[in-house]
Amino acid sequence: AYSITMIKFVPSSRGKTAVLRIRNPWGNESEYNGPWSDNSEEWDHVPDSMKREMQLKFENDGEFFMSFD
Repeated sequence: AYSITMIKFVPSSRGKTAVLRIRNPWGNESEYNGPWSDNSEEWDHVPDSMKREMQLKFENDGEFFMSFD
């Protein structure tokens, strides 16, 4: 089963958005590539200081972010 490894409210073009970091237990075969995925433009609204706090890294590691409404 997929695991939620972080929930964070981050700045976005719509104000604040809840994002979930999700871990794929089957590894890094493929990752989500929609909004809030690795290197998507949504991350441009998040300050570097918050990215560091979140220990944000974009790797083919089986973890990815998605928004939660």
